[in-house]
Amino acid sequence: MRYFLYVLFSLFLVSCGSSGKNTSRIIDKPIIFNEEREQLSLEYMKERYGLEQEQPVIQPKMVVLHWTAIPTLEKSFDAFKNPTLPGARTEIAGAGNLNVSTQFLVDRDGTIYRLMPETTMGRHVIGLNHAAIGVENVGGTPETPLTQAQVEANIWLVRYLKSRYDIQYVIGHHEYTNFEDHELWLEKDAGYRTQKSDPGEEFMEKVRAATADLHLKPVPEPVRNETFSLIRDIVEEYQKYKGNSLDERRIKHQDILPLINKWKDHELFEVNKIGTSIEGRSLNLISVGSGETDVLLWSQMHGDESTATMAIFDILNFLANDSLQQGKRELLQNVRLHFLPMLNPDGAEVFQRRNALGIDVNRDALRLQSPEANTLKRVRDSLDADFGFNLHDQSRYYNAEGTEKPATISFLAPAYDYEKSVNDVRANAMKLIVQLNELLQEYAPGNVGRYNDDFEPRAFGDNIQKWGTSTILIESGGFPDDREKQEIRKLNFLAILTAIFSISEEDYKSAAIADYSKIPENDSKLYDLKLTGLQYELLGDRYILDLGINHTEIPAKGEPKFYFRSNIADQGDLSTNYGYKTVDVSGFTLEPGKIYSQTLPDLEAVATLDFSDLLSKGIAYVKVKELPKEHNYTNFPIMITSENFKVSERIEPGINPTFFLRRSGEPGYAVINGFVVPLDTASPEIPNGLILGN
Repeated sequence: MRYFLYVLFSLFLVSCGSSGKNTSRIIDKPIIFNEEREQLSLEYMKERYGLEQEQPVIQPKMVVLHWTAIPTLEKSFDAFKNPTLPGARTEIAGAGNLNVSTQFLVDRDGTIYRLMPETTMGRHVIGLNHAAIGVENVGGTPETPLTQAQVEANIWLVRYLKSRYDIQYVIGHHEYTNFEDHELWLEKDAGYRTQKSDPGEEFMEKVRAATADLHLKPVPEPVRNETFSLIRDIVEEYQKYKGNSLDERRIKHQDILPLINKWKDHELFEVNKIGTSIEGRSLNLISVGSGETDVLLWSQMHGDESTATMAIFDILNFLANDSLQQGKRELLQNVRLHFLPMLNPDGAEVFQRRNALGIDVNRDALRLQSPEANTLKRVRDSLDADFGFNLHDQSRYYNAEGTEKPATISFLAPAYDYEKSVNDVRANAMKLIVQLNELLQEYAPGNVGRYNDDFEPRAFGDNIQKWGTSTILIESGGFPDDREKQEIRKLNFLAILTAIFSISEEDYKSAAIADYSKIPENDSKLYDLKLTGLQYELLGDRYILDLGINHTEIPAKGEPKFYFRSNIADQGDLSTNYGYKTVDVSGFTLEPGKIYSQTLPDLEAVATLDFSDLLSKGIAYVKVKELPKEHNYTNFPIMITSENFKVSERIEPGINPTFFLRRSGEPGYAVINGFVVPLDTASPEIPNGLILGN
């Protein structure tokens, strides 16, 4: 009660201008500061800063400028008024129940309101509240940007406060983390951070320019992340560590056995056979390091998802290399790493998702009926791993939500219950992902997504999180001109090494968990090819269509490679979709391909044709009497058909896109098996044509 009366008396004195300074611009509009708020303030100062005081008073050394991101004065005031934090502020609720507040609130017309005495602590900036006077500005949204009147009011306030107190800094809320190594920084929890953008650089530049004569101190330089610096140096030398024997995705067990065996006699590594697949292929674990923190990484749980498998062997090469010995020595003294590079070798043998039993190993965490699932569970339990990395590939047609960028790498801290609760185990995974995203943005800006976190009770990632291992899912998607995922392999190398070093140094603990939800979610709005605005005639009427075309990979018979069989994935208004390649064909009319006038005996005869001439005449199909039985594709830029083949003139989802696009006075385009060929090309080429009829 005594401090409550003190607060009221302080407001009265200041409003009367007891300092001798002009305070006529300030209108007192007190928030509720009762005994409950006083007690919560004292508890906050003790728990966050280690300060034990009888009253929640501060010694102002800085002014922190904010925006409310709320459009009106009254709604902004209501957000600060009550003593306790509203339930919606989940991102900061863990740091105490004290509601947020600043000493001042500036309306959009420049009117200044004082909400509490200037030397009473308000909760408005992590780590610095004990020394900071806060100024909130109403608005800050695209619809209600900060005004010039607010700029001028903030300038006046800075001058007023500097005249009364030993103010050394004026900062924007977005700059607060620059003080983490400063003597004023008192926050005890290295993991309690939020990412801020208010009130923006432009606003701060105007305030600083107008207060330059006050000779305030500059904001400290940002704290340098040593892990990031080290990883950048490592990535610069990536080609030195990249294994040349794995340069295609279709990896089999026999391809990695020599790479595993070569480490058996190396003093750094311990190699153990830990299980056997249904068809008798060995499951192997490669361990390195002597630290107390166990990190388990497993790849190719799905046999056709091999990007991280390649990256794992690159990481082993790095660890064994003579470079950066001190950094690696410190790393391996802190952690023990366990790599399981191919969990589903039977699926890998035929490059399919499922194992030899025909089940998805990643849906066998409860029944554990497959030997592969049993092995993973047993290893996780025996290690009681602190961190786990579930390494997968995802559809190349995922994009980062709201952008045309492929979700080249997507992360997930899997949920361990239907409520998607966040305990310390999952929170650590989230923080680590925040850090990985930050560095990846330097190498693949905009290409990082967040995988759907709906709880799947049969999945390993969800259960391993539940069992107490902080689990990070890494999904490798698509990237332009990288079908074999060699660039994405490098990004896996970068991400995994960043995570390992961060775990070793516990850097991830300083990441702001609130930034996890800011990573854009995966969306599925990408096509390999998007054709926009083509004209299509049907039953005498003309329509405008966009086409979304995908190039589906089909395993080649008897060969360790694939060919493309394209299809129309969708058509209509695709203005909200994107393409790895987009061609504007507005004004071009779609014409079905024609059949060559002669039926040829075999493919050798086809090879003698002038394909450029055929395409210029609108010919897309050639009939052949003897179709090869062992192949379904050719390297010809046309389609080979059986003798009874007929051209369909309809365009609809699911069909193979082979047609021509014509516009008066222009050569136009051929679209053969979904690949665009300009008709003025002298030597037309596509990845492959198809043999239709086999």
